[in-house]
Amino acid sequence: MSATPVEYPASKTKLVINFVIGGFLLLIGILFSTALFDDPGNPLGWAGAAAALGGIAIIAITFRRNMGRSIIVHDDRVERQVRGNSQSWQYDTIDGIRVAAGKTFRHGRNYYNIKNYEFLVNGERALSIPPVYVNWQDAGQRLILEVKKRLAARYVERINAGEDVHFDLKTANLGRGMRLKLDAQGITEGDNGLIPWSTVTVCGFHPNDQGMAVVDTTGKNQVIAFRYFGSVNSMVAMDVMRAMAAQPTGPTTQA
Repeated sequence: MSATPVEYPASKTKLVINFVIGGFLLLIGILFSTALFDDPGNPLGWAGAAAALGGIAIIAITFRRNMGRSIIVHDDRVERQVRGNSQSWQYDTIDGIRVAAGKTFRHGRNYYNIKNYEFLVNGERALSIPPVYVNWQDAGQRLILEVKKRLAARYVERINAGEDVHFDLKTANLGRGMRLKLDAQGITEGDNGLIPWSTVTVCGFHPNDQGMAVVDTTGKNQVIAFRYFGSVNSMVAMDVMRAMAAQPTGPTTQA
């Protein structure tokens, strides 16, 4: 039996707050802008004009991003509705996940505040889930679970069939580009040597930085480190590496 679809509408609270702020700026702007008719050089008049433009921008952006929008999560697809128009994506067609987050450092650790969930089709952003939706983080996490389990399973199947798969990620410290190659033997980072699956003990998060993914081996910790946030399919790469390292006799390459 199919589960009941879960709908995440745009937040009415944010809608009201933004319209109130935008309307207030517009009203103040109109009142102060009248000074320009009496004295074109009056700075209050120009400040009022700027406030009016800011208010109009807030109202326009709020209307575009919030009005009549909702995300609906189904068993096999995700649907976005915008003022009566609907667009949906089957989970199997989504080939990329990226989570944007801000970072703060305190008490000797990095902390992250998620700002947006992005889902890609054919390498291009198709769906974005920002904080404008009610329970938006629950919606983002639900979609991540649905999409990444399908992606990870396909990647593992390809590796076990003898294919090489690649993940273009970002280094943990400087955010430079890095490429991981996963094949039937193990992991290769760039021009570095092969890390056999039989030696991989951990693929998880750094104990002091939940935004840094690390790979540990029997001989050394953190032989590979990459950014979890801001990289496409970083969490998929982690799941694939865990799955390959957990295979009891190593990958079973098919003929």
